[in-house]
Amino acid sequence: MKMSQMKKRIVFISILLQSIYFINAQNPADQQSRLLDSVMNLMKDKSIPFLERYYMTAGIDILERTNQIAVLKELIPEAKDYEDKAVITRLYSLISLNYTLSAHYSEAETYMDSAFSHVDEIDNITIKGLAYYNAGTFYTRLNNISEAHDHFYKAAEYFKMKDPKLNILNEVYYNLSFIYAYRNDVENLKELCSWIKEITVRYPAQKILQLTTQARYFQALYNRTGDFSYLDSVTMYNQIAFDIFHSEEQPHDVAYQIAENYLSQAVAFYYKSEPDSAEYYLNQTKEFVYSNDFYTKVQINYLSGHLLFLKEEYEQAETVLLNGLEEFSVSIGTQENYFYNTLSDYYDILSQIQEKRGKVKEALESGRKSLQYDRLFFDINNHEYIQDLKTRYDVGNKERAIEQLSKINEMNQKTRVLYIGIAILLLIIIFLITYLFKRKQKITQAKLQESKLISELEKEKNATLASKMEENEQKYQLLLSENKLKQVNSYLEGLESERSRLSKELHDNVTNNIYSANMLLKSPENVNISEVSDMLSSIQEHVRTISHELIPPSFQYVTFIEILKDYINQQNKNGKTRIFLSINSEKELNDMPEKSGLELYRIIQECVSNTLKHANASQLEIFLYIENQQINLTIIDNGTGFDINTKHKGIGLIIINERTKSLNGTLQIHSTLNKGTEINIIIPCRQEYQ
Repeated sequence: MKMSQMKKRIVFISILLQSIYFINAQNPADQQSRLLDSVMNLMKDKSIPFLERYYMTAGIDILERTNQIAVLKELIPEAKDYEDKAVITRLYSLISLNYTLSAHYSEAETYMDSAFSHVDEIDNITIKGLAYYNAGTFYTRLNNISEAHDHFYKAAEYFKMKDPKLNILNEVYYNLSFIYAYRNDVENLKELCSWIKEITVRYPAQKILQLTTQARYFQALYNRTGDFSYLDSVTMYNQIAFDIFHSEEQPHDVAYQIAENYLSQAVAFYYKSEPDSAEYYLNQTKEFVYSNDFYTKVQINYLSGHLLFLKEEYEQAETVLLNGLEEFSVSIGTQENYFYNTLSDYYDILSQIQEKRGKVKEALESGRKSLQYDRLFFDINNHEYIQDLKTRYDVGNKERAIEQLSKINEMNQKTRVLYIGIAILLLIIIFLITYLFKRKQKITQAKLQESKLISELEKEKNATLASKMEENEQKYQLLLSENKLKQVNSYLEGLESERSRLSKELHDNVTNNIYSANMLLKSPENVNISEVSDMLSSIQEHVRTISHELIPPSFQYVTFIEILKDYINQQNKNGKTRIFLSINSEKELNDMPEKSGLELYRIIQECVSNTLKHANASQLEIFLYIENQQINLTIIDNGTGFDINTKHKGIGLIIINERTKSLNGTLQIHSTLNKGTEINIIIPCRQEYQ
C-alpha cells in the first residue's frame, strides 16, 4: 500500500477516536470502553497491514494508561517477528513508560529491560532516545537521581540529532534541570537554558516547561551568590508560566508542573522576606500538587515549618517538620543519599525550633544531623561531578582515538607505496652508516679527552659555588632569625595594646556602672529597682561581650567559615547595624592553618567591634576571598568616619595593624568624615610561624 493511503488511514482512526470521545463525553467509563473496543478491533484486523496498525498507536493517548498498555501489547507478537527492531523497541518503551506513570514499577522495569535488549541493534535515533527517556523517567520515580541523570542525558544526545529539534527535548531538559537544580549546578543549568532556545515551541505546556527550566537556573544563581536580583528573574518566569496555565488554552496536562512553579514562587518570596506572599503561593501549591509528587510535598512541609517558625508558632512548626521527615523516610526508601541536602535543611530549622522550645538535647541532636547530612551532600556531589568529568573525558578520548585510527589507516596506505623505494635507499644508507661510524669513533675519542678536562673544571667550579652557597645560607638564616624576632616583638606589642583596651573597657564602662549601681543601692529611700536592674543587665551584657571576644574559637568540629558566619549572625541579632557577609573560595579559606584562621577571625572581630561602638553605621559589608594566592579582606561601613591623618590612633586600629603584621600582611584604611570607612587587608595564603 502506498504511503499516502497509509496516512489517510491514520488520519481516519484519529478522527474516529475523537468522535467517539466527544459523543460519550458525559459518561467517562462508557467512553473509555467504547474507545478501547474500537481501537482493539482495528489492532486485531489482520487485513490491515501490520505497519499501518503500528503507526495508528501514535493517536491512542486519549485512552487511559491501562487501556493504552492493552492496545500496545496486542501488537507485540507481530512486532517480535518484524525485521526492523525499532518497532518492538518503541512498543516496549511506551508500555514501560505507561507502567511507570501508573506506579507499577516492577512491570515497568521488565519492559524497560526488553526495550534495551534491542537498542544496540537499531539505527533510529528517535526510538533510541525514547528508550533512554523512559529509563530516565523510571529512575526519577524511584528517586535514583544519578541513574535518572545518565539516561536523560543520553536521551538528549539522541533527540538533539534531529533537525528540527523534537519537542520532547523540552521534557528531557526539564527533567535534567530538576537534577541540576537539586545539585545547585549553575554551569549545567546555564547550558540547558541555551539549548532550549533551539527548540520551536508548539504547545503552551512545552513553554511552561521551558520557563520552569529558566526559573531553576536563576534560583541556583541566587543560592550560590545571595544576590536578590536573581529572585526577581525567578518570580518573573514563574508569573509568565501562571499566565499561560490560566489562559484560554488551559494546558492542564502540566498541572503537576505548575505546582512546582507555585512552590518556587513561594520560596522566592520567602527569601525576599515577604512571608504573606510566600504563604499565599504555598497554599496554591497545595491545591495543584499530585499525591505521588514526593519531592514537591517534601518542600511544602519544609517551607510550611519555616513560615510557622517565623510566626513563632514553634510547637506546630515542629510537628509539621517531624511529620515531613517521617513521610520522607517512607518515600525515599534506599535512595537517602540523593536527598542529603534536603535532610540537612530539615534538621537545621528543626534544631532552631527545638532550641526555642527549650529542648536543648533534641536541638543539639538535630544540629548534629544537619551537619552530618551537609557533609555527606558535599562529598557525594564532588564524587558525581568528578565521575561526570571522567565520563566526558573518556568519550572525548574515544572519539579522538577513532579519528586518529582513521588518519593512521590513510597513512598506512600511502606508506605501502613507498616501501620499495625505501628498500633501495636502505642499501645506500647502510654503506654510508658504516663509513660514518668509523669516522665518528675517531671524533668520539677526541671528545672524550676534551670531556675529561671540562669535567675537572666543573668540579672546581661546583666546589667554589658550594662554598659561596653555604656562606649565603648562613647570612640568610641570620636575617630570617632577626625578622622572626621582629614579628614576635610586633605581635607582643599588639597583645599589650589589646590588654590596654580591655582594661579601659572594664574601667570606663563596667567599673563605673557598678559604682553607680552601688551608690543607688546605698540610698534605699530613693532607690529605683527598675533602674538598678537595667544597669545590672547592661553590665552583664558588657561583661559577656568582652568574655566572648576573649574566648578563642575552636576549629576542631566546625570550620572557619561556619564560626565566622555564626559570629556575624549573633551581631545581627543584637545590634542596630546590619552586617552583610560575602565569601568566595570557602574551601581554601577553611583549609588554612588554625593559627591563621584565629588571627583573621580576631581581625574581623576587632573591625566589627570598632564599627558597632564608634561609627554609628546602619550598614557594614564584609568581603572575604582568595585571589593570586592572597587572602583579601575588605570591610566597608557607612558610618561617621574619622580623620586618618590624626596623630593619635585608637587601640582598636593598633590591634588590627599588629595582628595583620603577625600574618605578614598589609593594611590600608580609607575614611572620610560622615562618609564612612573602608579597611583593606591583604595576607599571603602560606604562613610560617615561630
